[in-house]
Amino acid sequence: MCLNRYSLVGRESKDVFKSPIIGWTSGVLLEKVGKKVLKVIDGNTGKFYDNQALIMHCDLPSNITPVLGIINIQEPEGSYLEFGKGATEVKECIIDGKKQNIYDYFKSEGMGLDQPLINDVNGSSLNTSILDDEAKTAKFYVPVSPDYKYQISKPLSDYEEKFEKKYKTIKKQIHFRCNCILNYLFAKLEGEKTGDVTGFITFGEIAYLILNQTMAYLTLEKD
Repeated sequence: MCLNRYSLVGRESKDVFKSPIIGWTSGVLLEKVGKKVLKVIDGNTGKFYDNQALIMHCDLPSNITPVLGIINIQEPEGSYLEFGKGATEVKECIIDGKKQNIYDYFKSEGMGLDQPLINDVNGSSLNTSILDDEAKTAKFYVPVSPDYKYQISKPLSDYEEKFEKKYKTIKKQIHFRCNCILNYLFAKLEGEKTGDVTGFITFGEIAYLILNQTMAYLTLEKD
């Protein structure tokens, strides 16, 4: 999958941080997940792709700097998990130095699907969300990486309050934003508001890397 390749290569490459990259991953109606293939459309040709990414390159005046930011209200805690390879399906991993079945560990911790794994990338806490855990296997929306240590996230409550508190710390005008559909589902946001936030609800956000359960945003700052 293009999504998985970008996720792994992006985390391994220092070049990914040389130019700001922001966007989203395509999706389908929730009731069609697993039945319909995610696609992107080239607006110039009208052609559909299920294994490609579309990129628009933008030139800005020399005195304008694009700045990417994220809001992630998840917080890590507990044991450290390490993985032997990049994968979206995992049966065993190293937990605090000991090989264990990841499904058994999740169950022993009372972990829900709304609690992603979290790792630190260049000082930012990034989530890897869990698609499901069954048959002694954990499946993730994007691959876990062998280059990082992960922790599970704390159980989350008061989503709106925590989100709005972080959102209010942004002092610049936001020109683009997108928020994860998992936030929408797990926080039961149908009919609710998260401050004055508008924008896409997506199947994954891109702020240099592919993100889960996060809001990504872009500001433009004058030198």
